[in-house]
Amino acid sequence: MLNTPLTEMRKQAPGSLTGAKIAEFMAKRGLPRSADAISDFERGKYLEPPERFIELYSLAIGRPVAEVRAALQRTQRMRQRRQGPFREPA
Repeated sequence: MLNTPLTEMRKQAPGSLTGAKIAEFMAKRGLPRSADAISDFERGKYLEPPERFIELYSLAIGRPVAEVRAALQRTQRMRQRRQGPFREPA
């Protein structure tokens, strides 16, 4: 698991949230997604995820939508610049 800003937000959420639990939460609210899709989102693979996806993710982890968007942008910048968990191994 990569420790991206989004992953850190999920880890800080109350309870023991996993990607599978978030996927289950989203499915109950009419947006079925796999745990792999949650993992890809946390890694910044989606350039423009659907608004509903971001809203449900923020609701699942108990953080405001603006914080989730900011964390997604930080993750995407890290991915683009190959920094943090995305840097090349030595």
